[in-house]
Amino acid sequence: MELATPKKRCNHYYIRISEEKKAIHFAFFKVQLLHVYPLAHQQGYALMLKIPETEYNYQRLKDLENAIVEQIAEKNKEWFKNDLSRETIEQLFKSSMNHQEFLVYYSALRPPTSSNIPFFEEWIQEKKYAMPLPIKCKVVCDGAFIYPKKFHLRWILTDLQEYDENVYDDAGFDYEHRVEIEAYWKAQLKLVEQSIEKQICKYEKMKRELNENFEHIQETASLKLWESKIEQFKQQLSMVRKDELSLD
Repeated sequence: MELATPKKRCNHYYIRISEEKKAIHFAFFKVQLLHVYPLAHQQGYALMLKIPETEYNYQRLKDLENAIVEQIAEKNKEWFKNDLSRETIEQLFKSSMNHQEFLVYYSALRPPTSSNIPFFEEWIQEKKYAMPLPIKCKVVCDGAFIYPKKFHLRWILTDLQEYDENVYDDAGFDYEHRVEIEAYWKAQLKLVEQSIEKQICKYEKMKRELNENFEHIQETASLKLWESKIEQFKQQLSMVRKDELSLD
């Protein structure tokens, strides 16, 4: 990911953000449109989307924001000639994501190039009582906007479709994106497999230790020591059962 040198505008700095010299895009095959707010001066609309934490792009968005904040913090002194700490810079960043809500923009100057909604304003009026509403969309990162007391990213809609589960448009499907998504979930599967393997090793070790402790109980001649070992064994079994319940 590359951040261009900031350009000074009337009341802010603008930073172009790209990946391999191309704008950064995200595609969402089905998300919920929660709210739509008109922008001032008929510039367009702000849309609030619900992105579940299980959605492929959710973590990618979080990671991208973190990486951008990290790079701006590293370049801050060179670019803006100040001594703001990394912690302060992180606090000045206003994320486009608030828990599972993701803020994007429908630009009146640059409306989506692909859409099955020809008259967006009419569609909004028609659907305003039907929200949340499932949609399919693509967004592009329009860059970072740096103001004196805050900075944020701006995401612009480039594709907006009313979602219909009965319509499957293979012609409009981005297969490169599908490969990317499958690679992501394969990596997630590997992480889960590793976690399961660790749990298996943990329980195999516990099983061996419990069997060894019980053998020691059976070999104990002193009744007093035997009772003490039984109490310890009961506590061990209780801890194992609690551990099992936490996994259910």
